[in-house]
Amino acid sequence: MPSNIANRLTRLRPMLLLQLSIGLGILFNFAKEMQFAYIYGTNQEIEVFRIAFGIPYALFQSFGTILVGILMPIYLKRKELDAETFPTITAQTQLFLLIVFIVGIASYSLQADLLAPGYTGELRNKLEVEIALCWLFYLLVTQTFPIRLYLQSVNRTQLVASTSLIIALTTIGVVGLDIYLYHAPTKWLLIIASLISGAVVLGVYIYQGKKLGLPSMGLKYHRLTTYKKDPIYLALLLGFLMIFLNMSQRIIDRAFASTQTSGTVGSLEYAYNIYTALGLLIGTTAVLLLNKGIAQRFHTAPGTAEFKWLVRKIMPILVISSLIAALASLYSNELIALIYEHGHFNKADTAITSEIFFYLMWSFPFMVLSMILMQVMFAVDATKILILFALIKLTTKYLVINWTSNFEYGMYGLSNTGSEFLSCFLFFAFLTYKLNPMRSAPR
Repeated sequence: MPSNIANRLTRLRPMLLLQLSIGLGILFNFAKEMQFAYIYGTNQEIEVFRIAFGIPYALFQSFGTILVGILMPIYLKRKELDAETFPTITAQTQLFLLIVFIVGIASYSLQADLLAPGYTGELRNKLEVEIALCWLFYLLVTQTFPIRLYLQSVNRTQLVASTSLIIALTTIGVVGLDIYLYHAPTKWLLIIASLISGAVVLGVYIYQGKKLGLPSMGLKYHRLTTYKKDPIYLALLLGFLMIFLNMSQRIIDRAFASTQTSGTVGSLEYAYNIYTALGLLIGTTAVLLLNKGIAQRFHTAPGTAEFKWLVRKIMPILVISSLIAALASLYSNELIALIYEHGHFNKADTAITSEIFFYLMWSFPFMVLSMILMQVMFAVDATKILILFALIKLTTKYLVINWTSNFEYGMYGLSNTGSEFLSCFLFFAFLTYKLNPMRSAPR
């Protein structure tokens, strides 16, 4: 009996360590948000940074998971046949990410128009500068993606799960040191802290990759021009288009918030940070645990058995995420006050932030479910369908947020709920059709 318990604990150890890393990441992200709220409240300094940091950080968070979902089936299928598979995938991925960086940093003015149409004058100029600087964070952290693919392919997911923890700890340390030395936040403090955290993450990934014998990488010409036999560029482009469409929902939220009373953008971002952190805890954990199984089961002729396996896996996750959503909504005011209401973050800020958060959590179970189903869609090579679904989802978001604008602070969550629910429905409808063996049976 003791030996059976020991064996079971040994098998559970990787999963427990994974959960611990993600849990600590969420905990210290909360600590970082509390630090920001204490120092800045919802003033314009934090609002400008939130808007500027939004797209680069969202690309980092979404691109990592989606790129692995896209590239993992290609890598697993080809790695035994060609020693150049990993270097080719990484070279083409790095080139693609570099092009996105160049476009991003060159279009800072356009982004300011889209993200904050209510900002003018000096505030608008400050936003443009910070947008350009925040793209440097994107450049640093996205260089970890090829290493992340390799680590997950050899079941070394511990560092991947710890990435948010590293960013949070570094940011807290830099901001805390600045306040200790100067007794007040210095100019560009949040930008400097984000860039340092990006550099630390990249350094840790490079060290871990070399330690595990990471295959050689580099932007060599022959690796960049094998597009005829490797559909990597197309997969990356389709993945990016889908990310951009999904990310545009948050852009719509910020654009609406920038036209409301001062502090609304800050309250929106504080509410979203808790929402996203909970999504990381449930959704990202589920994706990390199921990703390789999904890639192996669904990339070749999946059917009813695989669909039943998927349903068995996602039902407990759906139940847990629904319970979390219900509790978080019920105690939204208390939760926001506990985390943020200190220093410059006052009761009026708590009231606005908790109302936004209350409605946001209605969409939480559907958001978690979408994260998992998206990986299945990648595995069955349905990226083009995903882009269509993302466009439908974005259109739904825009229509619902206009229809519910009378709810003021509730319109963000209500529009999210409508778009996320529709997204899950479309995923299930497509997969039910795609995985039905009777569809191709002779009549």
